[in-house]
Amino acid sequence: MTREVIVLDNNVLSGAYEAGWFDSLSFWTDDALLAVPKRVWSEEFESTHDGVDGAPTWMTVQKADLDALDVRAQGQLSVQDWCCVALVESTSGRLVTNDGALYARVEARGGTAVWGTKFLKRTFERCGIRVEAFEEGVERYVEDAYLPESVASAIRSAEKD
Repeated sequence: MTREVIVLDNNVLSGAYEAGWFDSLSFWTDDALLAVPKRVWSEEFESTHDGVDGAPTWMTVQKADLDALDVRAQGQLSVQDWCCVALVESTSGRLVTNDGALYARVEARGGTAVWGTKFLKRTFERCGIRVEAFEEGVERYVEDAYLPESVASAIRSAEKD
């Protein structure tokens, strides 16, 4: 059986890292292959987070082939965002992001996207994040993610399934 590919955007990695939940993302590896585009990892995440030296073993860093994309109107997306699109399309994966423009572009191109906050909340609910760690990090996550109050309230009140 082939595992689903979950492509993580920088804002999800950063939010989980700031909240102290970064290694909790490994929870999904039984069901999925967690991947991040090489340019996102090296240019956006690793270069801006002290203490991060190389990718964790539970995640793959993959080169995205931008030449394979049919890009007619780049619009609001960065090169790193387009790398996420390319990786989603080349793997038939699912993107996890909190970036509205990237989310919309993936969906418009026929791909699947999931909101990062919903993904992290689901990780907690399915026991991927310990209660103590969740409670310690939730305010740091809310602050890092710039969430609307309605979404912030929903994640603050999350409970285990």
